[in-house]
Amino acid sequence: MGKPNLYKVLKAFSSERIHLPKRPLNESRWVGIVLVLFNSFSANLTNHSLPFPLASDVSVEDYNSFIENQESNIYKFEYKNGSVYIVEMSSTEHEAVVAVLGKSFRARCPPATYAYNEPIQVFGTPLHHSPAGDGTRIAPDLAVYPNQAYILAPPVPHPGPPPSDIRGNPHARIICEVAISQSSSNLKDKCKRWRRQSYVQSVLGIKIYDICDSRNNPQGARDRPMKAILWRQGIQKQTWRFGTVNKDGSPTDTTGCNGPNDPNYIIAIPVSDAFYDPAIPAIGYATLPPPPPALMNAIFRIDLYEIQQMFPMDMKVNNISIPSIEEISKIKNQIGDVFHYQTYLSINTSSSFNSVMDFIGNNTYIRGGVQLQYTSKAFFNDTTIYGGTLKLSTPTKLPWIEKDIIILTNGLCQSTYATITQRLAEINVPTNSVGGFPNT
Repeated sequence: MGKPNLYKVLKAFSSERIHLPKRPLNESRWVGIVLVLFNSFSANLTNHSLPFPLASDVSVEDYNSFIENQESNIYKFEYKNGSVYIVEMSSTEHEAVVAVLGKSFRARCPPATYAYNEPIQVFGTPLHHSPAGDGTRIAPDLAVYPNQAYILAPPVPHPGPPPSDIRGNPHARIICEVAISQSSSNLKDKCKRWRRQSYVQSVLGIKIYDICDSRNNPQGARDRPMKAILWRQGIQKQTWRFGTVNKDGSPTDTTGCNGPNDPNYIIAIPVSDAFYDPAIPAIGYATLPPPPPALMNAIFRIDLYEIQQMFPMDMKVNNISIPSIEEISKIKNQIGDVFHYQTYLSINTSSSFNSVMDFIGNNTYIRGGVQLQYTSKAFFNDTTIYGGTLKLSTPTKLPWIEKDIIILTNGLCQSTYATITQRLAEINVPTNSVGGFPNT
């Protein structure tokens, strides 16, 4: 199969429809630029790169229609200057982090007979009007809402005041964004966008970086840097680096995130943030009585060690799950299923398990005071799940060397483009920049 023609994807958009890629994308963010710059490279591609340009010359109205009607929950989209990009893919790792966050918020919610009566509502990917004010609609990975028993639905349609989501419900007060393949800069941009809405009292961003080759943790698993950032209205930003190694791959010391319940790695968000609701006398908007003090004075508590320990993973095995693993693993096209042994990579070999029994293993742990059997530790093999392995043939010798190349940049490069510009500069390729600000 030849190189992907991204321009065909761009042209696939019509005024009525934005087309998703026919094949799922890989998480790599550098393949596209390599193919553009070095045409001598040939590739047998079953994947493309992120961020992935999906369509151009798209109106805000068409984008919003697409976002509201598209049925895929595999991708996260972004609209920027008339272009639509895929910036993140749903993966089991991504959803595992979202699940831990959701559990942490629900833990402070008093039980109710019915879920819709719970004072704290926790939803995944609810659509909101973008705080950027450009008319687009965006969805967080997780949103925490107040129940309308405590905060009335906005009497004035968006933009209010007070603001609402696209269905007229009270605007979410706490927003969570999780990035696995999504770049750090894109994650920060989206979190900062949410902060522009004053009714969003807390914004939490979680970035899980690429897996390292080192194994500096007690579990013997391959290391992974991780970072969390919390923005709260009127309060200085807080940052936690809670991976098993630092971002540069260096080991963490004794002050690292090495165990549960470490106060240095507990994110604390006041429950009262979820019920923020100032009165607006100018329109006659009055607040309802708040929840009981025991709830209003409580704290949402997120233990970052719990998120860290989602990577790698294992699963409990018993007389029910073992037959499921054995039967599903016989079906080749079920790779990607949670019970298929080839969905995972062994932490010991960094490659697929040799057999079903190699995956099931013979591992017994005491968790929650109960001794149970678990599978071998593993990482999700997203390359297999999302379409195969990128194979680049050995390139022919290029007809030019460093002194024959000049980089021309406007100084606005970021992400992939900045990375390759820096790499070429490191091998003495000269750079000429046009633009910028004088005397800086």
